[in-house]
Amino acid sequence: MLPSPLPVAILGIRPIRLLVEAGVCVICAGGGGIPVVRGADGNMEGVEAVIDKDRTSALLAQALDADVLLMLTDVEAVFRDWGGRDQSAIGSITPDALEGLMNYRWPGNIRELANVLERAQILAEGDTITTDDLPENLLQASKPLPSAGTPAPVISPDNLEDIERRHVIEVLGRHKGNKVHAAKALGISRRTLYRLIVKYGLAEGGKPTGEEPRHSEAENPTE
Repeated sequence: MLPSPLPVAILGIRPIRLLVEAGVCVICAGGGGIPVVRGADGNMEGVEAVIDKDRTSALLAQALDADVLLMLTDVEAVFRDWGGRDQSAIGSITPDALEGLMNYRWPGNIRELANVLERAQILAEGDTITTDDLPENLLQASKPLPSAGTPAPVISPDNLEDIERRHVIEVLGRHKGNKVHAAKALGISRRTLYRLIVKYGLAEGGKPTGEEPRHSEAENPTE
């Protein structure tokens, strides 16, 4: 069984958008739509293929700037790579993880979402996706922005290391000291994480040891 080709664009999006703006309930993209490709002469030609209907729905929602995309199904679970070699079920997702996915702007579009879900399933314990399975940069970017008029925090070079140290402690604590998951969440290599643990005098679980963090000679020059 071959995977369904990914949709690139919805050619009839303009009339669909006009109808939606006029308050018309539009039924479209059924079965993934009618697949076409642009021929050598620049004209559209029909092809024998079945487009991935879920990704077509997501592409349509994105093109219409929809606030919410609902996919209703009566199957036992949502499956990634349905019918493929790596088919796996997403049984459930925690509310805070779902909120993080919904609030993220997805600059990488559908492919980024697919990569995030694949990564989350690999990291998940069981078939439930939690915030522990999502990238740290996604969770940070999906947090609501401060309201207008809220003064921005003042960050000086003197407390940048303290901010970094607190962030490392927070991420290690969230992942219960698991350095593989913590390094992935931080977007750094395990070697870099180990250097930060040594630098800031952290214990195995990511908690402070009570010792003073180590500094290089460049950070504490002698006078």
